Amino acid sequence: MSNNTIQAFCGTDKSFTMSITHSDGTAYDLTNCIIKFTVKAERDPDETSLIEQEYSDIENPTAGNLSIDISKEELALSPGIYYWEVALVNSLDKLSILGQGIFNVQQKLTDDE
Repeated sequence: MSNNTIQAFCGTDKSFTMSITHSDGTAYDLTNCIIKFTVKAERDPDETSLIEQEYSDIENPTAGNLSIDISKEELALSPGIYYWEVALVNSLDKLSILGQGIFNVQQKLTDDE
């Protein structure tokens, strides 16, 4: 990720780690939190999600790191510009938007065979 842009390739797996921190840079304790990762074709809350993931059993939650794994089946998208968002639901059921940006899907050049 750079400049809030995530680069991915059609029909391939994509994994990356997001560091979730407070404004002072300290790690957010993700214990008892749910993280939602969403990708949509438009910046519209009513738009159907193309990729929608929910993470609640986070390895080492006090470190504030979240590993996001997108399968090649989820990335069976047409090349183009999409939009991502990461939201956190804390133990008090409060929703916070942690980040948004561009999800750039490009055509891969390598054949699967």
